[in-house]
Amino acid sequence: MTLTVKQHTVEGIPLIEYIPDETPKGLTFIQHGYESNKIWGTEYLAMNIARLGYHVVSIDAYKHGDRKEEPFVSQSGYYRLKEAFYVIERTADDILYLFNNVFNAYQTFDMLGISLGGMVAYLLATKTDKINRLLPIISTPDFHKQAYYAISSAGIDTAKFFTQEKLDYIESIDPILKRDQWQYNKLALFVSENDDEVPPRPSLKFIKHHKDMIDAFFLYDCKHNVPKRMQQDILSYLAGREIYL
Repeated sequence: MTLTVKQHTVEGIPLIEYIPDETPKGLTFIQHGYESNKIWGTEYLAMNIARLGYHVVSIDAYKHGDRKEEPFVSQSGYYRLKEAFYVIERTADDILYLFNNVFNAYQTFDMLGISLGGMVAYLLATKTDKINRLLPIISTPDFHKQAYYAISSAGIDTAKFFTQEKLDYIESIDPILKRDQWQYNKLALFVSENDDEVPPRPSLKFIKHHKDMIDAFFLYDCKHNVPKRMQQDILSYLAGREIYL
């Protein structure tokens, strides 16, 4: 299947579209991870999801890619991590804006997110009832635990970093605390059991205690990456093919 690839900017949001040459089966947003961009790390999946017949849209996260700005230009990791959850929320709002105002010919959309992009996906599930399939990839629904892990792993004093204002903000958007607000048709999780950047324990705990919320989950023996087997399983799941683990 041939595709049209189109890059442009809408209301300050840089995006790339992968459009199949026949009538699309639906709309899919795919969101990159922390300090990445709309092409790097997502292009293979985006191209191949489009080849399955879907209209795929990938955007640069807030303050990333073609709209990169401080603290993601020259500031240290400390200041970048301070901004991370604002990036997540703003990016989720940008996707919702694009769906409602640009891609509103579609009734629903699939939402894939890798790492930080998966956190964007989880947050979107609390903001809209238009998600068909929700696929968080090497990510976590527990923002609070991930925040503490990321800060402590960076060697930053958590007691000084987490002001009450910061904690209140993270709690206000944390999807794990809003499970009754999640809206989607199907949820599939792709988890790396040896992930050293987004620990799998919160996801595995969620899977164990909330099986009724999950359509499928896939566990891999790898670190914080999306290996070929995982990519193939994601595509197979979206294509509706049976996956043999």
